[in-house]
Amino acid sequence: MCNEPERAIESFEQSLALNPIDPRRGVSWYGISFAHFILGNHEKGVALAKKSVELIADAHSLGVLIAHEVRAGLADDARRHAMELMNIRPDFRASHSPNVFPIRSPEFHRHLIDALREAGVPE
Repeated sequence: MCNEPERAIESFEQSLALNPIDPRRGVSWYGISFAHFILGNHEKGVALAKKSVELIADAHSLGVLIAHEVRAGLADDARRHAMELMNIRPDFRASHSPNVFPIRSPEFHRHLIDALREAGVPE
């Protein structure tokens, strides 16, 4: 949230190490995935976001997966997941990013919103 991706990765990984069977471990996976989005590590981010989506498909996990897929050149997958997101949350809009994803970086939100729009998430 403080736009410190390396520190976020360390914290989430520590949380997973302390409780690897936590039913909310998907939050840690998509948190790490968001950090990798900020760092531009899209292949690694896709893998973590997919794990999170398998556990719980919601706006957070699907949002970061879509963004990584767009940036990794996986446009068809991104569009498919955007449709899944819109089925789960028909009211979701790309412009909701600052409210849904509380990361303190206007640049992050600009990149995320652009990727969501490219995948077909409405304005």
